[in-house]
Amino acid sequence: MRLTRIVLIVVLMLIATSVWAEDCFESSIVSPSPFMGSDGEIFKLTDGSQWKVRFEDEYLYAYNPKVTICPGTGKMTIKGKTLKIEAIKPPPKSELQNPFPLVPGQDR
Repeated sequence: MRLTRIVLIVVLMLIATSVWAEDCFESSIVSPSPFMGSDGEIFKLTDGSQWKVRFEDEYLYAYNPKVTICPGTGKMTIKGKTLKIEAIKPPPKSELQNPFPLVPGQDR
């Protein structure tokens, strides 16, 4: 009975971890350059989304750093450090409705 309970707890922990991991994505900071990691600093990712550092004060001095953003938890990992962040602006939507329209008389 005790072993069953332990296995159940481990499985639930793995499921919860995988759900949080799916919410994260990798990107790079394109501005400002250098990125400092200071409280209130607004930064832009390669997808055009904008984010704000919250309640942190790091001295990172990083040029176009690679980051992992986890919107669900409001955290970003950069250079081995985890910072609290909040979304300011979502990425812009593509203006291309159908980038490959059919030419009259052409079949797909």
